Amino acid sequence: MGGAVATRVPDQIEELLRSHPGAPLRVTVGFASAFGVRWLHERTRGRQVRLLIGDIRAGFDNFTPEDRQGAISFIKRPDVEVLNWYSRREGYKTVHAKAWLIVPSHRRTAAALVGYANLTRQGLYVNTEAMTAPAPQEPLATAPQPRALARHRRAGARGHS
Repeated sequence: MGGAVATRVPDQIEELLRSHPGAPLRVTVGFASAFGVRWLHERTRGRQVRLLIGDIRAGFDNFTPEDRQGAISFIKRPDVEVLNWYSRREGYKTVHAKAWLIVPSHRRTAAALVGYANLTRQGLYVNTEAMTAPAPQEPLATAPQPRALARHRRAGARGHS
């Protein structure tokens, strides 16, 4: 994998967004919080976003009124799709992947970040997290997995199964 590992996850994500203005964004995280969803909302206005959260049941119990309103505004946007991917079938299962994909067309991913940071205050600003971007000449092998997970979620798998 190319790219540098850094502890400033927000800077890396913001650079990815700046480098591809207006292009659709696909985000997959294990966990999100109202703070993280508000943070994403503030940086993606005017951009189509699909957010796949592995387990949305946690992370929304400790928030400020601003976080709450920002998260609600994000979810209500017509250019936003939020999917929750966890299941109780055959024991607890969830998605724990972390990927940020710029997808200007249905078949090609233009850029990606993969790593360890969840969409929470801790994942963005507190924890020491690693994110990396594939080098431009490398195939974006991470792209099919988040797409397949989203298709599976839309095809009928539901939480609390």
